Amino acid sequence: METAYRVFILLVLLSGLLISAGIAFRNGSPNGTDFYYHLKYAEKYANGQMALFDPQLMENNKGPYPPLFHLLLAIPVFFGFGIQFGALLQAILYPLVLLSTAFLVFKLGGLKPAAFTAVVLLSAVAFFDRGGQVTPQSVDVIFMPIAAFAFFKRKELLFLVSTAVMAYSHAPYSFLLLAPFVLYAFWKNFNKNAVFKAVAVSLPIALLVLWFLPSMLSAAGGVNTTQEQLIYHDPFYLLAFIGPPLFVVFLISVFYFFKRKEAAVPDEENGLKQFGLLWLACLTPLLLVFPDRFASYAAQPIAVFSGLVLGRIIAKPWKILFVLSVLLLLGWLYNTIPYWNLLLEGRLVPVP
Repeated sequence: METAYRVFILLVLLSGLLISAGIAFRNGSPNGTDFYYHLKYAEKYANGQMALFDPQLMENNKGPYPPLFHLLLAIPVFFGFGIQFGALLQAILYPLVLLSTAFLVFKLGGLKPAAFTAVVLLSAVAFFDRGGQVTPQSVDVIFMPIAAFAFFKRKELLFLVSTAVMAYSHAPYSFLLLAPFVLYAFWKNFNKNAVFKAVAVSLPIALLVLWFLPSMLSAAGGVNTTQEQLIYHDPFYLLAFIGPPLFVVFLISVFYFFKRKEAAVPDEENGLKQFGLLWLACLTPLLLVFPDRFASYAAQPIAVFSGLVLGRIIAKPWKILFVLSVLLLLGWLYNTIPYWNLLLEGRLVPVP
């Protein structure tokens, strides 16, 4: 069966590569308009300017944007191929996000739950919509599973680097991702020293964000995206944006997790399930200001938790293959194929 699990994970990665690379090759540039906002920061850094406190750029968020993502992007901008480098990132980021998430579950739960995690995550529309763009949020969703892996395996340096990359690329959102580590460390009395160090490393950017937090919260009010407008108009669109297959699987997984006693579950696997629920809970403040962002972030812990539970409750080989096939098909029908059609219709063309 292990070969079958690898095949399903590979099919998910190829599906993600197909749509993300398709966008890159068709447009020759990243999808979405957000990339060009971040490109402006990178251009200023590349020209030797302090973009962090640039008044025009700060007008959008009413505060400074963490510099790491922009500084890294400034390197190809300096050499004159910023757009081309962005297109390359567009092609590979989404498959990397899927791989990173499956890797976490594989290392702590095994190949079988990793396959379930991958196929359910493929159906998450919001996850591709944001995680598949060349923005600092893609940095978050790539490095969050790496940080979780390092946290549970006590690889302190990797944990500190991963959390720092998130903090200095996408604070204050990344603080919602640091929060479950803090809660889990104190709840389980586990790896608290590494968490203290991660908080200390993130403290400078946290203090900077805190100084501008009132103005940044005021800028977050109102409707900021089309998806947010649809969610406010019809709250059920939030479930559609997360992905009905993923949401239904999550409800089933929650029921089994709390109602069915599992025997001989390894500590790391059970710990990751509990951590996944904390991870999801810590994202709920986004519902108040950016419900569309909540959907895009929440899909990852939902998939991790659901994949681990499904890996336990489905045991017979024919049932495993059947459920994996159905979930993969739903991922194609609900997410990959519709986005591919939008691409062919020319509706995924960015507007600089």
